[in-house]
Amino acid sequence: MTPLLQRLRERKLFQWALAYLAGAWIVFQGIEMMAEPWGLSPGFQRAVHLLVAVGFLVALVLAWYHGEQGRQRVSAAELLIIALLVAVAVLLIRLYRPEAAAPEARHAETAEAPEGAVRSLAVLPLANLMGDPEQAYFVDGLHDILIGELAGITELTVISRTSVMRYRDTDRSMGEIAAELNVDALVEGSIFRAGDSVRVNVQLIRGVPEEHLWQDRYEGRLSEALSLQTRVAEAVAREIQLALSPQEADRLARRTEVNPAAQEAYLRGRALWRTRTTEGMRRALSHLEEAVALDSTFALAWSGLADVYTMGMFYGGLDVGDDEGYRRAEQNALRALELDPDLAEAQAALGIARLVGAWDVDTGERGLRRAIELNPNFAQAHNWLGDAINARGNAEEALASFRRARELDPFSPLMNRGYAKGLYFVGRCEESIEAARTALALDPGHTDAYWILRDCYRSTGRLDEAAEAAARLFVEVGSMDAAEDVRAAYDSRGWAGLLEAELEFYLEASAYPWAAGCYAELGRVDEAFEALFTAAEVRSPTMIMVKVLPTLEPLRSDPRWDEVLRRLGF
Repeated sequence: MTPLLQRLRERKLFQWALAYLAGAWIVFQGIEMMAEPWGLSPGFQRAVHLLVAVGFLVALVLAWYHGEQGRQRVSAAELLIIALLVAVAVLLIRLYRPEAAAPEARHAETAEAPEGAVRSLAVLPLANLMGDPEQAYFVDGLHDILIGELAGITELTVISRTSVMRYRDTDRSMGEIAAELNVDALVEGSIFRAGDSVRVNVQLIRGVPEEHLWQDRYEGRLSEALSLQTRVAEAVAREIQLALSPQEADRLARRTEVNPAAQEAYLRGRALWRTRTTEGMRRALSHLEEAVALDSTFALAWSGLADVYTMGMFYGGLDVGDDEGYRRAEQNALRALELDPDLAEAQAALGIARLVGAWDVDTGERGLRRAIELNPNFAQAHNWLGDAINARGNAEEALASFRRARELDPFSPLMNRGYAKGLYFVGRCEESIEAARTALALDPGHTDAYWILRDCYRSTGRLDEAAEAAARLFVEVGSMDAAEDVRAAYDSRGWAGLLEAELEFYLEASAYPWAAGCYAELGRVDEAFEALFTAAEVRSPTMIMVKVLPTLEPLRSDPRWDEVLRRLGF
């Protein structure tokens, strides 16, 4: 008998292994038998299976060392074997722990749902039963919370708020709405508030065929208004028999009360934030600062502050520069995460602040991926993740994120514009033009869609349409003189004249990345690089697109391109 086999017998390794496997078989059988009566989720069952598998490796290690009452001396080779077993155990835990399962794998489980199961839904705007339009902020705020609670369930696809608001006063049938949104079912309900009490009526309706599935009523104190939405989401998940992960079940089981005055300030602030206007951002900041002053433990309010600073950098209204604005966004997001590490909105705010404000692509992308892990239906996080992936120069991968964002919010001009941008960056201009037109049909003032149209029309040789899109861009940013200059320059000197007119505007506005694109098209390479170096020095947010912007392609073979990337740091 070989020395190795002799030592295995001495340490009773085979007996230990057989005994453990017999016990594991009993555990597996018990789990299988009790899964249905006890309502054990697939995530819990996977956790037990992995724990038993890792335990087997641990049992072998213990048997090796203690098989003869621990009297053996452990050789270097044996230590190496033990280390390898521990490494394998750690690797299994990291790769296969249920809470870190890849979204694709968990969506695959959803695809196997039984026929007729509800696995996608939209929450229609809640009705205001108070008869007071001034209470719209309160009703819309609770609607937003309910969508967020449902959206955090991995097995469920939930359409984002922007796309459902168009059905507030619609005369379309439930079946028509479900078909337009491509969902299995719809949630509709109402809010009534009187004094210190709140009542939520809610019902679940299948889209096709139209069928009433469930309804209920929930009442509580005003301080419990946000928790009522969590109770509704938990009931919906139970009614449509979703398999919740342990983390999702824990989240939906939470019941917290909020200072009513802080809650009021928060809901008013969020309503103003959703306007995406300069004045709205300014007033939203005031209300959300009031909310955290009234209740410093209110994580949602801190997250709201982070969102105001993040969006304020795009829409204006805040008396801070970009660097300070993103620093405050990050600071407030971190405070929210101290209070609630699983708050997807705060993870996303932190991610975009690091990405755009600090050009920290790795941390930004990590935060956005964590936000999506916590809320797989978070359309804005998917959209921002596309920007983060583009910053790494991977336009094909980014397109998948932009596409998912539009699927979750199909009637959002922002998500359609993001998808158009993603298509443009991979050279699919005809499809990009269609998506940009959709964004403009939803919001004719959506400025960014015009530069995509301008570039795509230019790329496909449709110069007249490209020139008009360029002019419309300047109209929408409020520069009528620049729009007229662009039109006149194109009419008199063609495309080169248009580029010169654009260049004058961009340099005056310190929009250096766009000036670099104009220089590149004109063949003025030295000036293009000077513009890019200046853009890097002033930390222009647009520079996160520098690796994928098609207009900069003529510059990428120049040795100075590497210096641009070095100055960016990503």
